[in-house]
Amino acid sequence: MIEISSLKAFTASIFFLSVVLPSVSGASHEPTLDELKAKYNHDFNLNNIEILQHPYLEDLPVFTNKHKLSKRDDTTSGCSTAVTVERPSSYETSQKAYQFLDYFWSQAMYPTDIVQADSINSTLFTNNSRGRVSVTRNFDGVELNTEYIFGLFARVPDVEFSMLGYPTSYIITEFAGGNGDGFFASSTILNFTFPQLEGFVIPSQADFWIKLKTEDGLVKIDEYDAVFRNFPWTYNVVAEVSGAALVQAAVNTTYASYTGEELIKMNAAKSICDAAMQYCVGDDSQYNSFEECFEYLYEDVRIGQGYEGGQDTVFCRNVHQPMLAFRPHVHCSHVGPTGGDMCRDSDMAYDDVVWRYVDYFDNMVYYSSY
Repeated sequence: MIEISSLKAFTASIFFLSVVLPSVSGASHEPTLDELKAKYNHDFNLNNIEILQHPYLEDLPVFTNKHKLSKRDDTTSGCSTAVTVERPSSYETSQKAYQFLDYFWSQAMYPTDIVQADSINSTLFTNNSRGRVSVTRNFDGVELNTEYIFGLFARVPDVEFSMLGYPTSYIITEFAGGNGDGFFASSTILNFTFPQLEGFVIPSQADFWIKLKTEDGLVKIDEYDAVFRNFPWTYNVVAEVSGAALVQAAVNTTYASYTGEELIKMNAAKSICDAAMQYCVGDDSQYNSFEECFEYLYEDVRIGQGYEGGQDTVFCRNVHQPMLAFRPHVHCSHVGPTGGDMCRDSDMAYDDVVWRYVDYFDNMVYYSSY
């Protein structure tokens, strides 16, 4: 166990950083991806505070220098990386519905997802869109869906420590439906890259049920149900690899006797607390100090299993950490002691999770009369 008293003895001063990027001249200039990335990073770091250095954690093994592993090359995975897909103007045929799905995934890959995230309200979702992600929870409205489907993964490479990867390539393996009614089902294999483990890529299958709708003259997602197949297994594999790398890095440090899971939890807690101290200030404040935050997350909150991305876990808070800079007043509670409405156990009993979606979707279930 960590001697929290050593942490509490620590005091630090903080100062605000101001980052001003050169403006892009020309009113009609269409920003390039590099310019959008620069603007995105600027907006993300507004009112940023210097990350604190904690003496007690000074030799904590972290992924500052990327750990090189045996790489599974995307070019041999069957997944597509560099794709140019046109957005269809309707979904009247199966081919056009499939084309929309292909376009959606092309926009969800890093770094293209930065463009969607920068838009705040992506035109790929209707204003009243709603969806469920099996690993986490449901998301209502265009703003939340833009943030969590695009913004979350767009920021994963930049957070201090992430238990998530970000999608870099994909291949659609199954597709059915889309006969003009806007409904279809699909399976897609996504290759996820992990920023703290250079060269480590792992595939994950996403099964989607989607309802399309035309709004403002554009085909958009109105409802979706996303299931990441075998995700607890994916989660465990990533934890094994990350844990092994941290244990190796911990040799000859204070943490040489710690397990991989303990080191992952420490890194995740430190990362969450640094972000909370940066962005959750004033009325959005969740903890009185870094020490209080770290003590609570490391000592009192379970790290979480692969299916607990929407429960009272360190994993859930780490998932929501990248969102703090976008709308602190909405997302800070998700990393706080209560977990807000995203990281809590009170409404996540097994039966609740299974049955609450019976009436959530307009899923066109036809009931037989016999």
